[in-house]
Amino acid sequence: MKKKLLMLMCASLLLGACSTSTPENQEAVTDEPQAVALTFTEQEQEIARMSSTELVGIEFQNYNQGSVFVWAIDEGRVVQEYLIPQYLSEANPMNKMLVGLHLHQADIGICDVSTALYNEAEDGSVLGYARSMVEADQAWGEDIFDETGITFHLYQPERIALDGRYHVLAAVWSTKGNSEIDEASVFTIAPEEGLTAFIERVSQNTDLAYVVMTEVGAVSP
Repeated sequence: MKKKLLMLMCASLLLGACSTSTPENQEAVTDEPQAVALTFTEQEQEIARMSSTELVGIEFQNYNQGSVFVWAIDEGRVVQEYLIPQYLSEANPMNKMLVGLHLHQADIGICDVSTALYNEAEDGSVLGYARSMVEADQAWGEDIFDETGITFHLYQPERIALDGRYHVLAAVWSTKGNSEIDEASVFTIAPEEGLTAFIERVSQNTDLAYVVMTEVGAVSP
């Protein structure tokens, strides 16, 4: 009798362990801030192509203190700031960001940039959004490319753990030919690295780059 009871207890424990175990392909729930690339339907992609050279979508999870901004980097410097730092906080959250790049009509090879920032309630309803469009400044873009041989590349990690100070969420970079670069190495900022070193590395490996970035922990001045 005791032997049967012991066997029943072991079976119950085994079944309980199986029911509470997490499948290998199930992502662990985390409270750490994350930035996740948005995927678009074919219809959304077709609509975006009518007005944009590239469209980038980012969803934020648990990112309640920091900023986001968009830079154009060329020749070792930030040549244009398309989006001044937008600050996130628990009182002013931002859940989603869209960035569209559009070829500048008067100067092929550089882009105008539009941004849309969304706040959403927990139930998914949109609380509000801000939208902006900034044209490229021709003062730095003149004759950067001729009309042939322009190649644009989109680099966007699927998911980024926002565990350092600066992160590149997405980058659209261009070259005069079909150059290949190690995008992850070029656009990943080490925790101890300063922005000056990052900007110089981007300039050495690309002819022009548009970067969507975060500064984790930044607060509005």
